[in-house]
Amino acid sequence: MFTFSPEVQDLRRRVAAFMDEHIYPNEKRFYREAEELGPWKVTPILDELKPKAPEAGLWNLFLPRSHESGGLSLCRSRLSTYKCPSEVRLVRSQDQLPRGTSGKVQRQLVERWARESVS
Repeated sequence: MFTFSPEVQDLRRRVAAFMDEHIYPNEKRFYREAEELGPWKVTPILDELKPKAPEAGLWNLFLPRSHESGGLSLCRSRLSTYKCPSEVRLVRSQDQLPRGTSGKVQRQLVERWARESVS
């Protein structure tokens, strides 16, 4: 008979508690806001709930536990060698990335932003 590991059982418990506390109570609000704003807008409830998942340890569950090498090992396992970055920096939200006038993430601006954030 198959059984979940203690780690998976704990994760399932935490996800269920998160859903009960934050997601299910806000479903009606989400649908109401989505109807009012249309398909191309982010609903305010999503912006409110986004930071709660990382705080609860329920974000980027596919990444290895080690943050020092986790991003790089993920890249190395899925990309060709020449496409792998030499460094990976995790950001909480895509909104933190610098963008050009067209709204696209600009590589040169990201590189400058990364250098400035280190110093």
